[in-house]
Amino acid sequence: MPTSPTSTSASVSPLRRASALIAGATAALALGLGASLVPAGPAAAAGAADTFSRQVATGWGSAGSGGAYASYGPAATAFSVDGSRARITRLAAGSSAGAHLPGASLLDTTASASVALVGSTALSVYPAVEVRRQADGSSYRGKVELSRTGKVRVSTSRADGGRETTLGGADVAGTAAPGTAVTVRIQVTGTSPVTVSAKAWRAGTTEPGWQTTVADGSGSRIAAAGSTGVWAYASGSNSGAATLAVDDLSSAAPSTAPATSPTPTPTSTAAPTPS
Repeated sequence: MPTSPTSTSASVSPLRRASALIAGATAALALGLGASLVPAGPAAAAGAADTFSRQVATGWGSAGSGGAYASYGPAATAFSVDGSRARITRLAAGSSAGAHLPGASLLDTTASASVALVGSTALSVYPAVEVRRQADGSSYRGKVELSRTGKVRVSTSRADGGRETTLGGADVAGTAAPGTAVTVRIQVTGTSPVTVSAKAWRAGTTEPGWQTTVADGSGSRIAAAGSTGVWAYASGSNSGAATLAVDDLSSAAPSTAPATSPTPTPTSTAAPTPS
């Protein structure tokens, strides 16, 4: 009997076909799950901008962008906005106070404000722009010293647990009489270390490059995003209460790195100040 011709085409067994179908379904499922499990990107950071072109009798109200202010300080200290500038009034000798924007949280930050001592009496005040402020009050500060002699000095510091550690500083050319507006700007970038830069200049003068830059690699460095605000301390030797005017507060992610090379982490001891 003639035999049946042998087919030259490869046949696929039912078992192999089932295995292929299972593998394909598994791959498709994995692809679908992988797409659904991709984590969402971080929420957009929030900067701030405020020209204080409003009137608020008590407190600073809400910034043009950045949300509402939260203020703190002695009960006798008052906060207000007069339509062109914000004010911290009745700041007693040896006390500190401030206001910040909890809704304006940034990690890498460039922030600035214009500050001026109100009145003709020569007093010493230390206003600062704060960044990376945490719920416990810790922050980095770009601070300017407005002394009763007219001398101006800019510095950076880290506030933590009611104490303030000076990181770096530099003298600013010229003098500032009471009423002279001085702009202070701080830039903070990175987490390990944290690079902290600051500069200050009087109204009507050219903005300088960074005047002090320090790399903070200490265990107390602040490596988390935080809010922006203004803080001020009145010298304990002042003859009376001080009033500080604040204008043009802003914060945003920095566009350029500091021009000054970072210096080693300072070893100076912390000086106690109110937080």
